[in-house]
Amino acid sequence: MNKKILLADDSVTIQRVVELTFSGQGYDVTCLRSGKEVLDAARNIRPDVVLLDVGLPGESGYDVCLRMKEEQGLTDVPVMLLTGTFEPFDGERARSVGASAHLTKPFESQVLVERVSELIHNPGASLLPPPKVEPAPVQAAGPSSPQPEAATSPPVVDAASLSPETLDLIARRVVEQISDDVVRQVAWEVVPELAERLVRQRIRQIEEEAG
Repeated sequence: MNKKILLADDSVTIQRVVELTFSGQGYDVTCLRSGKEVLDAARNIRPDVVLLDVGLPGESGYDVCLRMKEEQGLTDVPVMLLTGTFEPFDGERARSVGASAHLTKPFESQVLVERVSELIHNPGASLLPPPKVEPAPVQAAGPSSPQPEAATSPPVVDAASLSPETLDLIARRVVEQISDDVVRQVAWEVVPELAERLVRQRIRQIEEEAG
């Protein structure tokens, strides 16, 4: 019997990448575009693993994960959270809502397969990085000792403000990390995200330059 993957991501491109990645490998992939559909779908199909984009419209992946873990019958289903390249990931919050793993998009197809396989075979395992242990503050002898700077979260980047150099870097990462077959089938999908439109345009330029 095929293993079941439930994916919630509003990107058509990511949906197609995941579907193609697991095609013919003994997996059934169900794709959703919003968090509000996840619980009903999970109750119906009983997935072996759930992939949740943290930036789902209406309800974040963190919130959906927490609701899953609070519902009898879904508590033991492992959840992997997905974030974009410029989207900060809150590891502490992920652990608090019961997530089992995290992956940054765009991801290498083989890495995704390995993570999903490990979660399915070890549903109780956590693949999240361990929490950071802050060193104890050192009391300086003098009163004028400089105070440590407060930690700041990574900035969220507006896709419209991306420079050509940044777009080139993202596009090259996509081309290098995803197989040619997936790029050909996915890169020309019509999706609403501005960043993905710009990246697809740069991918075409790279492929034309490569001849």
